[in-house]
Amino acid sequence: MANTRFFRSSQNLALTATLKNGSGGGAPSLAESSASPMSNAIQHDRYTPWMTNSTPAASPVNLDIDLGSTVSVYALGVHRYRLLAGTAGTLTIGTQTGAYNGAGAFTTFGTISSANLTSSKDRAVIDTSTVSTRSVRFSFAHTSAVWSVGKLWVVVAPTIDLGQIYAIGSVLTPVRYQVENVGPSGIPMVDDFNEDGFLWSLDLSVVTTATKTAVWTTVNSGRSCSMLDDNDKLEEVRVVGGAIPTARMMTDAYAPRLELARLP
Repeated sequence: MANTRFFRSSQNLALTATLKNGSGGGAPSLAESSASPMSNAIQHDRYTPWMTNSTPAASPVNLDIDLGSTVSVYALGVHRYRLLAGTAGTLTIGTQTGAYNGAGAFTTFGTISSANLTSSKDRAVIDTSTVSTRSVRFSFAHTSAVWSVGKLWVVVAPTIDLGQIYAIGSVLTPVRYQVENVGPSGIPMVDDFNEDGFLWSLDLSVVTTATKTAVWTTVNSGRSCSMLDDNDKLEEVRVVGGAIPTARMMTDAYAPRLELARLP
């Protein structure tokens, strides 16, 4: 089992990458609906997704991005994949060094099975030894399928590695998400997401000064962050509460407590 790890939104290299689909020179064509283009997969908001056309494209659908320079990636994946029609196949994620070549070969970094892809909206593959790449191909196999992806996920080493295993699944509370707005004449308007989520209370027990500072910076970033739990399960979470000590305990360490909400 691995450690619990956190990644700030600013670490997601996909959000600053260049979409290569439709650029010619061997690049794959665009496969998108007019209201939800492929470019939505490389922006921050998971609720503004890329969605394939209602007329399914041939399998597989390849989405290529150029990171702009060679980096050593730690994990690759997707946030908020949703199957809307048809049958999902395996998602194969490949890497390529050097200048982007859409007609060239991509080396398989890892695969996500159709079962894992559809059972949870957020999934990733990890290589702790890191792999050098400049371009990444997300290859979605399918059978007459229509799907959406909130955003791609490409990261190097974690912002925060707690150095320990935390069984977060044992301290979670199921919740339902809803959006509340003020309507005409001040009447409250409630939209139910109709999706289940979880709240976690995560006691970090004892961490170093550096980790405490990293936790504090992440909390104050104002954005959600990605988390890999001790089973390498990817989640996108936001901090909704907690306490971060500003003075050391007698053990010369800190014991922050975080309350996290998983984004639906």
